[in-house]
Amino acid sequence: MSTRQPAKTNDSRIAVLESEMHKLDGFFSRLDLSIEKITELNVSIREVLSSHETRLNATEVELEQQFSMFDQRYEQLHSRISTVQRELADEMKDETKSIMTAINDLRSDMNRHQAKEEDRIRHIERRQWLIMGAAATLGFIIGNSQFLSGFLS
Repeated sequence: MSTRQPAKTNDSRIAVLESEMHKLDGFFSRLDLSIEKITELNVSIREVLSSHETRLNATEVELEQQFSMFDQRYEQLHSRISTVQRELADEMKDETKSIMTAINDLRSDMNRHQAKEEDRIRHIERRQWLIMGAAATLGFIIGNSQFLSGFLS
């Protein structure tokens, strides 16, 4: 009897161990399945990261090209602004010169016209004084004709 009890105990232990081995076998198969899925996810994540890295590199290259183009256009715009500014300054100088020339021409024309008008006015004033003097003399002669006729007779 003493030999059988340890056999039962051993058998029951073996049975318990076998049952636990079956449980562990299920656990290990699920663990293997989880590891396979994690490996698949890891590969997918690597592919996604590789794709994103490629996109980021392409975006960096595109941004560098756009910045370079922006700098070129900025320099072109600055050059155009400077050119237009110089051209406008030159045009303004030319226009100012032509306006000043026109003003000086107008001033000399006005001075000539004024001198001509002043000469004309002086001539008219002389004529008026002559006429006034002649009229005064004639009036004096006519007014004093009796007095003078006494002198002449």
